[in-house]
Parts: sequence; structure tokens; C-alpha cells
Amino acid sequence: MKFVWPMLIVLSVFVSGVLAEDAAQKVAVEVESFKLTDAKVVALEGASGGKAVEFSGEKSRAVGSVTLSPGTWYAALYMIGGAEDEDAVFLEFGGVKARLYQSEFTIEEAVPSDYDLVEPRAKIEKDGECEVVLSFAEPNVRLDRIVFRKE
Repeated sequence: MKFVWPMLIVLSVFVSGVLAEDAAQKVAVEVESFKLTDAKVVALEGASGGKAVEFSGEKSRAVGSVTLSPGTWYAALYMIGGAEDEDAVFLEFGGVKARLYQSEFTIEEAVPSDYDLVEPRAKIEKDGECEVVLSFAEPNVRLDRIVFRKE
């Protein structure tokens, strides 16, 4: 029985370290927490928190920030479009601007547009706040969340 406790403590420390490391590799942010311009928060079944941001006009924007550590980060934008000409948005962070679209018309991860094939991947040089900008590409898109994953 003496040997069980030290083993449990070691396993607990190891598991805690892995969990902390996983958390440092992934950061999620809700688009509705951003500062909105010409956009509104709408109820959306299936969205995290049951809400999303709807872009309706050419001046629609959502601006926020996220704390990222140095390294290469990929931004996965979860959104839904209403039709083939209502399914794209621009995402900017870390000096990269990508046009993303969601062709499945369900809340899924958006993919790089066929127009420019720029991936939402940026190299972050130092710890701190990184500005994130979502801007209009097509009307009536609903934006749920962005999950940043460190590569």
C-alpha cells in the first residue's frame, strides 16, 4: 500500500502537465465577443452558446483579440452560409488575410477560398495579444467561433 500513493501523485502531475500543454496549443473565441460593426448577434441552433454573428452588408466587421504564444498558429473559423453566393468571409490575424468559405451550409470549419488559396495560418513572433479581424466578403454569413491551434 505504501507504493500506491507516490505513483498516484506522479500520475496526477503528469496528467496535469499534459492538460496544461493541450490548453496552450488551442484557444477558442466566440465571434459574438468581438466588437461588431454593421453586424448583429442572432440565435443559431447548433452554434456554440446558441448564438452567432450575422454579416449583412459590405461594412460588416468583427474585431477582437486573442492571446497567442510564439509559434505557427492555424485559425479554424466555424460558420454557416445561406447559399453559394452567401458563404464567404475574410479572416485576418498575424499579418495574414484569408478568404474563407463554408460550402456545406452547416456549422462546420470554413476552408480557404478557391480565389486565392491563402490559408489562415500565421507565425506569431512574441507572446501577447493578436488582433483578429473578420470582414465582409459575401452577405448573410453567420459566424460562430474561431479555434486557434498551434502547430
